[in-house]
Parts: sequence; structure tokens; C-alpha cells
Amino acid sequence: MELNSSLDFLEKAKTLCSAVCLVVYERLADTNWESSVFEHIPIHEVSLEAFKKSLIEISNSILARDILTTLLHQDLAYSVEIMPIEEASLFAEKFCFLFSDQAIYYSNSTWNNKEYTNSAGDFELGLSSWASLTAATFDSGIIICDSDKIGIAWFQAED
Repeated sequence: MELNSSLDFLEKAKTLCSAVCLVVYERLADTNWESSVFEHIPIHEVSLEAFKKSLIEISNSILARDILTTLLHQDLAYSVEIMPIEEASLFAEKFCFLFSDQAIYYSNSTWNNKEYTNSAGDFELGLSSWASLTAATFDSGIIICDSDKIGIAWFQAED
């Protein structure tokens, strides 16, 4: 899949969901990636050091993709559907496909399987805790750091 055709979905996703930052950009070799990401997310009264401490490494690409699918699919505040799960899953897959197997994934949130299953019979992820980075009541997202690029998908919602 070519990068340009893969990025076409970003504009559509931005208009459909509560993303405050949905971007892929070149990683500069001489720049600390945390500082670069810090400049892109609309962080509210949080220092760079606090931002670094709030990041939690996501254990694998599948979990990162599932978290992104959940963020695209449902509102953070009330779990109201923003876009159909199939479309959210496709967007998340395309976004994660842009990065290599060596990419590292981060979030400011921890996610747990909910105690019930969705209509497809799969466990749904539930936001269990987070270190707020924006002025919004709820915010979460994923940051993907690869050798040559960085991806940010960040969302917020009000209660």
C-alpha cells in the first residue's frame, strides 16, 4: 500500500471522530521523539517531563490497533458510536500498516477488556485509567514511533 493512498483515510477519520491530532510525519534523526510529539498534541499545562512520565508502552501492534479502533468507534465520555466498528477497524489497520514491525507504541491510558462481548462476540476494550494531557475531561490516543516516522492519533471528549 502506498503512503499517499494510505493517508487519504486520515482526512475522513478527522471529520468523523473526536480526533484532535491525527498525523503521520517524518521523524528527524537528531530530535528527541518525545519533544517532537509534545509539540503536536494540544497539551494543556503539562510539562515535557510530566508528558514523558505519563506515557505507557503498549505491548504490541495488535493491542495498539485495537485501542485505536475503540477510539475511532466510540466517544470517550459516553461510549456513543462515532463510526461503525468495521470502518473504525479498517482505519486503525491502515494507520498501523504505515509502520514497521520494529515500531514502538505508547498511550497515556491503560485499557482492559470489558466484562461483556460485543455483537461480533469479541471482547471490547474499556478505558480504565489515564493521565490527562489536554484540557478536556477525557483524552487518550496512541503514539507510534518508528525509525523514520511518527504517528499520533489523539482524541478527547467532554463529560
